[in-house]
Amino acid sequence: MEQTLVLIKPDAVEKNHIGDILKIYEGAGFKIVALKMMNMTEKLASQHYVEHIGRPYYEELVRFMTSAP
Repeated sequence: MEQTLVLIKPDAVEKNHIGDILKIYEGAGFKIVALKMMNMTEKLASQHYVEHIGRPYYEELVRFMTSAP
């Protein structure tokens, strides 16, 4: 069985689209086995986006991803 990490980005959370997004995945036949609501820290962002470190957009990406749950 394959597993996939799905991140719902801060702007979608702020616009209350979490349920809509989950419904799309379920409608496509995916089974949601776990959910976790969290705020991404700068440390976690640097680990998750390690291949982007040093790119011109990196700081803005981290700022966006750590801005809200």
